[in-house]
Amino acid sequence: MQSMDPAKVDGLARVLAALAEQRQVVVFTHDTRLPDAIGRLDLGRAQILEVTRAERSVVTLRPGSDPVFRYLDDAYALARNEEITAEVRGPVVAELCRSALEAACHRVGWRQRVARGVRHDDIEAAIVAASRRLTTTVALALFDDADRGGDVLGYLGRRHGPRAVAAYKACKEGVHGAYLSDLPGLVADARLLAEALR
Repeated sequence: MQSMDPAKVDGLARVLAALAEQRQVVVFTHDTRLPDAIGRLDLGRAQILEVTRAERSVVTLRPGSDPVFRYLDDAYALARNEEITAEVRGPVVAELCRSALEAACHRVGWRQRVARGVRHDDIEAAIVAASRRLTTTVALALFDDADRGGDVLGYLGRRHGPRAVAAYKACKEGVHGAYLSDLPGLVADARLLAEALR
C-alpha cells in the first residue's frame, strides 16, 4: 500500500467496504491512508484498532481514534493538569485545539472534493496551499474557497454562536486571557466547533 497512488487507496477502501457487507475483513497496516480513506469516504462501520508494543514486547490494543478527537482528548488532559501553570499549558492546549480544527477542515476538504471527482493531487495541493493560516484552512472547509477567509468569523457567529467564534479566535491567536482561567472550557468550545466543521 505504501507505493499506491492515493486514488488507488480510496479504491481499495471501497472494495474492502463492499466485501465487508458479506464477510469479515481484517487488514493489518502501518500506513494511515487506508483508515483515513475509510473515514473520509464514510464507508460504513469499520472498527480501527491501534496495536502498541511496550516494554518487554507487551502488546496492547486500543480503539483507533479520529485525529480530531485524539488532539482534543490530549488537549483536555493537559488542560486539567494543574501541576503545570495555566500560562505554560495555555499555548499548548490552544495548539492542540488548532490541530484538531485543521484536521476536521482537511477531512471536509477531502470529502467534498473526492465526491466531485477532483484528482487527489489537486486536493492535496489545495489543502497544502490553504494550510498557511487557520483562516484559509477554515475558509476552504466552509466555502470550498480559501480566499474567503474574511467571511469566516461572520459565518461562525451566525451559524454556531459566540462559543465557536471564541474558540476559533483562541486557536488562531493562541490562548488569550479569557481562557487562561478555563482551559477545559476552551477544549469544550473547540470540540463544539470541530464537530460543526465536520
